[in-house]
Order: sequence, then structure tokens, then C-alpha cells
Amino acid sequence: MLSAQNLSRVCIALAAGLGAVLIVSASLASGLAQSTALPNLITREGRFLVRNGARFEVRGMNYYPKDFAWDKFWTNYSNPATSAQINQELDKAKLLGINTVRIFTPYRSFSGTVQSDYPSYLVDFIHRLQTRDMVAIVTLFDLYASDSTAPYSTTDYLSSTRHISTVVNTLGKTNPAILAWDLKNELDRDYGLGQTQVKAWANEMINQTRQLDPNHLITIGFYGAVTGTLCYDSGVTTQVYSPTIAAEFAPSVDFISIHYFLSERCFESNLQTLQSLIGNKPLVLEEFGLHTLSNPVLANPPHTETEQSAYYNALLSLSEAHGVAGYLFWTLNDFSYTLPGSPELERCLGILRNSQVSVCQVTNPADYSVKLAAGTTRRHYEAHVAYLDLFDGWPDPNTDVPPAGWADNWADGGALLRGYKPTHLLWGHNPGKVAFSKFVTNSTSITGLTISPILMDIDVGRYSFLTGQVSSYNIRDATFGSNATLYIGVKEGAQVTRLLTITPGVSLPYTFHLNLSQPPTRWSGIHNFQIVLQLVPETGKDGYSAAYEFDWIAIQGHVVYLPLILKRATS
Repeated sequence: MLSAQNLSRVCIALAAGLGAVLIVSASLASGLAQSTALPNLITREGRFLVRNGARFEVRGMNYYPKDFAWDKFWTNYSNPATSAQINQELDKAKLLGINTVRIFTPYRSFSGTVQSDYPSYLVDFIHRLQTRDMVAIVTLFDLYASDSTAPYSTTDYLSSTRHISTVVNTLGKTNPAILAWDLKNELDRDYGLGQTQVKAWANEMINQTRQLDPNHLITIGFYGAVTGTLCYDSGVTTQVYSPTIAAEFAPSVDFISIHYFLSERCFESNLQTLQSLIGNKPLVLEEFGLHTLSNPVLANPPHTETEQSAYYNALLSLSEAHGVAGYLFWTLNDFSYTLPGSPELERCLGILRNSQVSVCQVTNPADYSVKLAAGTTRRHYEAHVAYLDLFDGWPDPNTDVPPAGWADNWADGGALLRGYKPTHLLWGHNPGKVAFSKFVTNSTSITGLTISPILMDIDVGRYSFLTGQVSSYNIRDATFGSNATLYIGVKEGAQVTRLLTITPGVSLPYTFHLNLSQPPTRWSGIHNFQIVLQLVPETGKDGYSAAYEFDWIAIQGHVVYLPLILKRATS
């Protein structure tokens, strides 16, 4: 049955000239084997999460209502204002393409030591997700170290087990609306209480949870930040990500969850290292985000909404490229309430604004007005997109680095793919674009070359089209400039296949849709490949200052034409 949301996507696609829309079905899903688990429960097969034999891609958020975050969520749950906010916000999340919501069950509220209505509230919230075709990652232990009388000690094992039983038995061992039990939020942040006993407690609670519920997946969210040197500058000591922290628990959990709030320039190498450590097991980017507190007195460093959007794009693009099983941003709304002692930036991590919050970049916002990151999220969360780079790069202020994950041959005398940098008047360009420029020579003209990260495990039967938009072409220096032709193609192993030629005279903006299952590639099944851009100057010239600008590039799903059938309502 065609839902109203999918019908709107049909209309949008037709209006955009695509003339088609994705139909998601088992026949178009990946070629993974059928799961032997209970129907509708999410399981894992290799590096993927699977539901009813089809790949399930987590596109989610961490959630609290905008005015009732943390401990206020459950204590105010029966308040009509809270209920109204939850419904309104989950509806907005659905429109963003969200299919997974991570929630938290505070130890004090669900420990089983006191009678309360909280279990019934939990059931009600999961029901609200289920009616919207969403699933939950339920974090079992949150605020544990501050609420337990003897955290992580063996004397606390009984009450910890009671807490697990309360939550798991409340929601059920066969509940299809539960994706996974997340044992503990950022376990490694409590290692200072005694690393050996913290790990022993975690392993015991994993065992208890698995014995109580053998059906649902189990994970742990790790913070992972330690003091070290930057991946791109060994002379800088700061907070960096340590993949070994999460990898240590890989044998005990069903998938690895990472939390990431560090430089996007190191994210790709961190992902690759972590995947190599855990082998053939799924990775989920369970928390990531960037605040929009632009006041340098209140935040160090301050950030803008443009920077937040670029950060989201970088992490989501790289996650898709490297076959991450899913991702959940922090968080939907700016918060009018934060835990006592929290920094002000905690209020500004949403992608929707809050009229009660005036400390973020926009100081007089309307409720649920959207930041740029909301649009970025929606485009990445489209059900038929496997990889999308929006090219709204946020480069280091001291360099013209390519967008995260991309590489060029500028150093060899080729061309440079540069992110947005407003301080460069000659070579700068519009936000939300990148320029592919051929403007140097070393006596011999060299083809400009740039390549994307390796797109891992792309099922061409499901995602058949390489698409994108070239927005402009110009010669940026009329004195020395010469034209250049742009070739767009793919690289699998050492083989480069050109799929499209764009000449300087083409009508712009130009949107392309290249079918990877048709000649010259004729692909089917699973492929690992890179997107390749080649800039070739006119014969005998070096192509000085010739530049194409890109708006976005993506791998999109298989599309078919839909008949539109209207039925007369019966009286």
C-alpha cells in the first residue's frame, strides 16, 4: 500500500524530473540470507542488521522532549504537555526519515526498588514508536554511578539484575519494536571508579540480559575519547578517539556502538581501525552531534548552524561509505532544561530550535524551526539513498582540505577538490558546494583526479544509480585560463570506468543519473568502489583555473514507475 508520505515522494520526484520513486521490497533488498529469528525482530548477519531477511539500516536519533529532558522525561510523562510534545516531535522525526529512537531508563526510576508508574510509561512510549513504524534502542543503565549506593561492586549485582528484569520484562522478550538493549550509556566514562570491576560488572550484566532475553540484540555505547595526538597533526595533543575501548567488548555484544563528538577529519581513520579490530561485526554510530552555541565566552570553541550541518554531512557520508549499520544523532531538539552543572552548550545540540532557548546562534527562535542540519539529516535519511555527500564542507581554517573522505592529486600537479572557504576570494565559492579546479602546471599537463572514499558493500540491485548535480563551470582567471572536460566514473580495484562526459558548453545546472547495472559497468550484486572525477585540460594546455562546482553526489535506490490508483470511498 502506498502511504501518504511515499505518495508525496512520488510527486516530488516527478516534479524534479526524476519520473520515478523507490519501491522498497524484499525483492530489491540485499541478497542476505533469510533470518531464522522470530518474525519482525532485528538480528545481525555479518556486518549488517537484518529484519525479515532484508537489510535494516538504522537511521535514528537520541531522544528527549525539548522541555522535559533527562530525569524530567519520566517524572513528567503523565503531564498532558509532555504527551503533546512527544507526539508532535515523533511526527516531526518521522518526516525526517527516522526509523530508530534511542531512549534511556534511569537506574533510580526503573531499579525495581520502588513502585512507580514508570514501567507503564515505558510501554506507552514504545507503543507510540510502534504506531509510527519505528523501533527503539533501550539503554538499560543511565545515571547509574550517581544513583547506585555501591556502583559496579558485587554487592550491587542483585539490584542491577533487578533493574534489567524490570525493563526487559516490561517490554517483553519478543517485542518487535525493540531493536536492542544497550547495556550502559558510555561505560568507559566510569573506568575511573575501577576499570577491572566496571568491566566485570558489565560482562556479568550482559550475561544476565542474554539469559533473560535470548532474542534481542545487545550492545554498549562507548564514549571512546582519550588524550592523544591528532591523526593529521602529531604535534597537537588533544582529545582523540581510541577504537580499542569499544573493540574490547566485541566478543560479548552483538554490534558495536560508538559515540563521536570529535574532529570529522579523523573519523574515517577511526572507523577503519575499529572495523579492523572487531572483524565481521556491525558498527553503529550511536551518538554524534555538534552544538550551535556561537558565543565564544560560553563555548570553546563556538560553532554555527552552518558548521553543525557540515559536521552532520561529514559523519553521515563517511558512515554510509564505510558500511556502518546505522547512526543516531544527538539530538532532535534544543533543550530548555539540562542536568544541573551541565555546560550551556548542552542546550544547543538539537537540529530543531526551542523558543525557550536563547543562548544558541539564533537567539529568538520559534519552536521547532529547523536548523540547516535538519535538512542535511533528512536527505541522508531518505530510504532510497545509500551514500550522499552534500559537499557543505567545513574545512580547517588554515587549509583547503577536500571534503571528508575524499582525496585529490593536487600535490602531484593535478587538480584540487576544495571545500567551502569564504576567506579565499578568488577560489572561494558558495556554501554547500565544492569546486573541482585544475589550475597548476609542472611543465606537463596532468589530468586532475579526485576520488571518494571506498563505498563498502553497495548492493547494486538495491542502489543502482550514481547521481549528482554539477551547478556551474567557469574560468576563474581570464588571463591564463583554458577549458577542461570533466569525466565522472567509478573505480573498482584498479579499473576506472568513465560513465559521463561533461564539456564546458553543457547547460548548467546539470543533474545526472547513471545506471550502474547498465553498460559500460553492467554491475549486479555487491560491489566496493569509489566515485572518480577526472578533469582533463584542452589539448596542449594546463587547464589553469578551470573549475566545476558540485552541489551533491549520491548512490540512489532502484526506481520503477508507479501506477496511481484512486478508489472511490464507500459510504
